[in-house]
Amino acid sequence: MTFWDILRPITEMAWEINIASEFLTLFLSLCVLAISVLAYRKTKSKRLLIVTLAFLLFAVKWVLKVADQFISPGFFFSRASEALVELGILALLFYAIFKK
Repeated sequence: MTFWDILRPITEMAWEINIASEFLTLFLSLCVLAISVLAYRKTKSKRLLIVTLAFLLFAVKWVLKVADQFISPGFFFSRASEALVELGILALLFYAIFKK
């Protein structure tokens, strides 16, 4: 038995709840984005604006992933595209943390 055999049941369970978990993640990402926008409106902090942009990218990523389930399952929003969006999110968060 290999390490990958141990992970197989977890992977199968994850595929069974995939659509529900993607919708939940989309909902939560939109909630965090809304909270971030409200916080930015209140403080007008440039750092918070950058963090809000990162949350916006995160929400857009999940809108595309959920749409991908229904438009062209698994082919519309490729792993390479997802990696670029995540790189943008990380870059924005990195910039917000280290911006003087």
